[in-house]
Amino acid sequence: MKISSLWNWAGSLPECKNGQLPWIRGVQGVAAVAIALCPWMAWGQSDAAHEEFWVTDGNINAIAHSETTVYVGGNFTQVGPYTGSAAAIDAATGLVDSAFAKVNGDVHAAVSDGAGGWYIGGAFKAVDGVARNNLARITGEGALDAAWTPEANGRVESLVLSEDALLAGGAFTQIGGQQRNRIAALDAATGKATDWNPDSDGIVLTLAVNDSTVYAGGFFARIGGQARHSIAALDAATGHATAWNPQSEFRFAFRGYVDEWMKAAVSALAIYENTLYVGGDFTRIAGQDRNRVAAFNIETGEVSSWNPDANLPVTALAVSGDGEMVFIGGLFRRIGGEERNRIAAVDAKTGAATSWNARASFETNSNANFQPNAIVVSDDTVYVGGGFSSIGGQPRAGLAALDVHTAAATAWDPAVNGRVHTLALSGGALLAGGEFTSVNAQPRRYAAAFDKTTGAATPWAPEPDNVVSALTVAEGIVYAGGNFSYIGGQERNAVAALDPETGRATPWNPGAGSGVLCLAVSGGTVYAGGYFSTIGGQQRNGIAAIEAATGKITEWNPSAGGTFPYVQTLALSGSIVYVGGQFTRIGGQDRNNVAAIDMQTGQAVAWNPNANDAVGAIAVSGGVIFAGGSFTQIGGAPRNHLAAIHAATGEATPWNPSPNPLGYVRSLAVSGDTVYVGGGFETIGGQPRHRVAALDLETGQTSPWNPGVTGHSIASVCVTDTFVYLGGAFRGAGLTGPCNFAAFCLVGK
Repeated sequence: MKISSLWNWAGSLPECKNGQLPWIRGVQGVAAVAIALCPWMAWGQSDAAHEEFWVTDGNINAIAHSETTVYVGGNFTQVGPYTGSAAAIDAATGLVDSAFAKVNGDVHAAVSDGAGGWYIGGAFKAVDGVARNNLARITGEGALDAAWTPEANGRVESLVLSEDALLAGGAFTQIGGQQRNRIAALDAATGKATDWNPDSDGIVLTLAVNDSTVYAGGFFARIGGQARHSIAALDAATGHATAWNPQSEFRFAFRGYVDEWMKAAVSALAIYENTLYVGGDFTRIAGQDRNRVAAFNIETGEVSSWNPDANLPVTALAVSGDGEMVFIGGLFRRIGGEERNRIAAVDAKTGAATSWNARASFETNSNANFQPNAIVVSDDTVYVGGGFSSIGGQPRAGLAALDVHTAAATAWDPAVNGRVHTLALSGGALLAGGEFTSVNAQPRRYAAAFDKTTGAATPWAPEPDNVVSALTVAEGIVYAGGNFSYIGGQERNAVAALDPETGRATPWNPGAGSGVLCLAVSGGTVYAGGYFSTIGGQQRNGIAAIEAATGKITEWNPSAGGTFPYVQTLALSGSIVYVGGQFTRIGGQDRNNVAAIDMQTGQAVAWNPNANDAVGAIAVSGGVIFAGGSFTQIGGAPRNHLAAIHAATGEATPWNPSPNPLGYVRSLAVSGDTVYVGGGFETIGGQPRHRVAALDLETGQTSPWNPGVTGHSIASVCVTDTFVYLGGAFRGAGLTGPCNFAAFCLVGK
């Protein structure tokens, strides 16, 4: 079967409404998104995530899809193709090498291997789906070097290639098959540790090499067998510290009670000819007052008079090709006697700020760190990576090219969806590494759509002004709920109906008084749950039914009550609306956090499991209601965050996988004889499972399926006959590592 035919076939599969199966709705601020193609194979699930669909820079809260399009909502600002956290980018065009290996985890250091490939280090666990701990080599073809396996047991922060040795600094204690505390030399060909062993007692953040001397900076008190305050010169042959001992220090003063000098971190080093430039958070070095940046004469070891005097820490250093300017990045607002916002060019002779002024800035709601972390200079271009959102007079997300003479941003703009930690140039390629997962991302605020065939973003962009928490598609309309007051070009309070092609808001406008957390559609009625107390001009506490044709509120009024009540999840089954959330009364009856409401009358039926804490997810399978949340008692039995309840009696069944005590369950889906569970747990059914698991419908036993999600939580799970979709606020799903949403094959039955 051809791929195009497979995509058409996949579009005919049962729809996952609201990020769940047709009878499921997730929890507050949660839902799933992802779709992928799976060939038929032997029964089971694949642990490897697919990479076709684009990723977001924030969590996914909701999903709905039509025959051709996947609609997503959440708390994000960008969407883009999944690249992993390292990318080889054309230094002239900004195009990304699509063949480059995908790194699952953070990349903090990179250096050319001199043969068209790269060494990369950081805090990652896999490259191209193959386990690699924190250090790897990528070949000139962009593939993982399978034979090169140093396996660092801690974060790698800095890499420098010196002849046939790769020097590494970081937080590790084992690397290259040997115990090496935070600094090591590896055979560049084999990855094995050499005998060179300076043995640092603290983290090594930066390295530089000059002839027979290795300079190390970080936050340590002893290295190379000697006491050294965060900076040292090491013999390249023996690893012993030389006599050079400038001592990086910071004066700590607190309201007259404490006034003493303490060791301070050194986070950046750069060498140009006979000068070593040093940056960090020190205020004194080599016995001289130097605020965060200084220069040393390599031959004499003496600190020079050069003193740009930065008012806040320096994190990046680079020198122009002619040696006349030092480019400095950091948190500072003033340097070289001038106001400069986080990046500056300083005269290499006088230390005075030049007229070059790129003015890096950031969005106030950005999750990134706010300074340039890496600077590389090539001829007339200064490449900068960090956590900024604008620089050089232009909006630039984390990565930019600036004119070396004017500081103006060039047209080069491979936007990333997270912070950049390292940059390295080799020929015409720029290697960028960091905490991003996409390069050449596109702006999309809180809502976006992906083409089911290509996985790429469509032009659909309703641009809500705040978070989207719920989506569903019915009769050619995309219904959205959340905390917004504007969406689709119109004022719409917390709930709206959007054109599936244009993203424009339709005239449908119930207008909720507060947040809408969940939506479900049955026939001509839209059911909404959330925090609101009014909707459509009517008093409705947390739950309402709206005419799909007119937007008018119906008479149906279960009215959730209690202290700060809300409805978090809705599931429709026959003539019943199952409701979960946090309330003590609903449908005219005392009901704690979970209830069954008659779809016609709005009254609670006799079913009453009486959960002792919030219910955030409900799934219906035959005569059993599965419930997840933060409760520890439900259906008359102790049940830790997860339970199966008889639909007839409201009593808990013996089914009891019991996630770990702090493992709030956020989402549920049932497929065949399997219950899929997502949330914040670490163990479930007596087995280690990080955030997601598949459980036997009858016994509650945990299946072998284990995607290895990393990050905060799985917010929602959606399952069809062929796919398991995961969504939420996570980083990594399987060894391939897509963020915030991922798809796994349910390999054929």
